[in-house]
Amino acid sequence: MGFAGALLVLWIAWLLTIALPYALSSSYLSLAVFIVFYGLDWVATVPPTARLTTELFGVRNAGVIYGWIFASHQLGAATAAFMAGLLRTWLGSYQVSFISAGLLCLCASGMVIRIGRKPRLQQPLVSDVPSAMDVPLAESI
Repeated sequence: MGFAGALLVLWIAWLLTIALPYALSSSYLSLAVFIVFYGLDWVATVPPTARLTTELFGVRNAGVIYGWIFASHQLGAATAAFMAGLLRTWLGSYQVSFISAGLLCLCASGMVIRIGRKPRLQQPLVSDVPSAMDVPLAESI
C-alpha cells in the first residue's frame, strides 16, 4: 500500500471524523470523542508525509521541503480556524464549516492517490550524492 496509501486511509478517516458530530448527538461526550479522534487523525499524517517528502525530494532536500509543507499547513490551519469562526458569526452555526472541511478532506484523499504515480522525467536539481561542495571547509584544506 505504501505511504501514499496510508495517507489516503488517514484522510478518509479524517473525513469520517468530521462527520462524527452529525452522526452523534450534540452532547459534551460526542464533542470529546470528536476531539480525540480528530487530534489522532491530525497527528497521524505527519510520519507518512515526512517519509513521502524524503522519497520524492531526496534526503538532502527533505528538511527544507518539509519545513515549507509544515509552514503552509499552519497557515492553512489558521485560515481555516478564522474562516470557521467568521462563518459561525455570520450564519450562527458551524455546519457550513464542517461540510467544507469534509469536502476538502475528500479532495485531499483524491489528490494523495496521485502522489508518486508518474515517473520523474526531470533530474533533481540537487543530487543526494555528496560532492566537493558538501565537504566542510576545514577538511578541504
